[in-house]
Amino acid sequence: MSSKVMRRKLFQSLQNMRNPKFQKYSEFFEKSQWSSQQELKNYQLEKLKKLIKHSYENVPYYREMFQEKNLQPEDIRKIEDLEKIKITQKESMKKGFESKSVIAKNFSDYNAKVVKTSGSTGSPLTHLRGNKSTIISEALMLRYYRWMNVEQGHKQVLLWGRSARINAYKIIRKKIHRCIRGITEFHTHGWGKRDYLECLKIIKRIKPEIIRGYTPNIFLIANIARELGIEDITLKGVSTTAQTLFEVQRKIIEDQFNCKIFDQYGGSESLIAACECEEHCGYHVMDEHVILELVDGKGLPDGVKKIVITDLDNWAQPFIRYENGDLAESLDGYKCKCGRGLSMIKSIKGRTQDIVVTQNERYFTLHPFTSLFYNFLGIDQFQIIQDTRAHITIKIVKNNNLTEKDISFIKNKLDPLLQGSLSYTIEYVEKIKTSGTDKLKILISNLNDA
Repeated sequence: MSSKVMRRKLFQSLQNMRNPKFQKYSEFFEKSQWSSQQELKNYQLEKLKKLIKHSYENVPYYREMFQEKNLQPEDIRKIEDLEKIKITQKESMKKGFESKSVIAKNFSDYNAKVVKTSGSTGSPLTHLRGNKSTIISEALMLRYYRWMNVEQGHKQVLLWGRSARINAYKIIRKKIHRCIRGITEFHTHGWGKRDYLECLKIIKRIKPEIIRGYTPNIFLIANIARELGIEDITLKGVSTTAQTLFEVQRKIIEDQFNCKIFDQYGGSESLIAACECEEHCGYHVMDEHVILELVDGKGLPDGVKKIVITDLDNWAQPFIRYENGDLAESLDGYKCKCGRGLSMIKSIKGRTQDIVVTQNERYFTLHPFTSLFYNFLGIDQFQIIQDTRAHITIKIVKNNNLTEKDISFIKNKLDPLLQGSLSYTIEYVEKIKTSGTDKLKILISNLNDA
């Protein structure tokens, strides 16, 4: 038995232990992707009606919203009727979590866990996610890997970030899970060229089929490989996520790793939401799991709209018509050559983030910063300003929940996080200005060479 087959069997056993329905979901999604758009809409509508009825009966926030609009669950008869429901903003969901009004009264029935968003828009969110939604997302993720022509048990390298508050037990559990799945994980925050070179050496040695991770991390390692003339790494695919993928980045990454990029869009609120297929002409929405609406926004460029998402599977804390702060470019009426019936969007325009560069050529992406700040209900927003390679200013919009103990914890974590490469100043402000699109940019780099 080959190591790949062994890993595949171990992975299947692990998933079946967590949820016996995983295989059932996976087999269903393999077939459903080829359904017609109308068939997929009918499937969505069936799930939506059940979600609406559940939310009306068990979630105070939605019951009150319906009553204000004089709506009953029976008034949602087709997908388009979602427009009758008010869009929920992130701040409403944050306050509702604190008051428990957005949490289902019977949330314990869904084996729910506390989840924290990465805070890529500068306004982090803590919420509950039911196990069913997680398992369905993982089954859809497996389908997405198959679009890259890889199966369970494939070797992959993750270029990732680590939460500032992850405990030892979770680290050990994750390592075991990664090992079973053939995953080698790197935490690249604060790496310099020497670190990326060592990572490239490991990649050459273990010969993974795919590399997956934050877009800027993968771009950096590909760019360093290009600078060093390393041209003998060939992959089946690269999966970029979490931050906007620019065309210049796509070309460099694909040239260096001799494969195509499969960009993926999602978030902690819904997990996997949309992905590129082998045709690379847009993003297929995971219609079986989410309803992704694109709505007009004031001052947006032509074709660019706000993303409003409904997770059809998270009954512990429903997200119905939730505006997550991201933007996308519409692709009306287009049918992909691959033949899948899944709806499509052209591109993701939100999550545009930069990289902090230091005077000793170290690179810092923003996820470890968001992982540090998002744990505190006392922080509403934050923004990093970089004027020099030696110093950053961190602007924080705080509220009455931020304690001196919290501030001391943040400062104690920032010093090792910056690894002596940057000094910093914390500035408390009343408000942080957003761009013309109302999208808060976490990092503003004023470097002349940025």
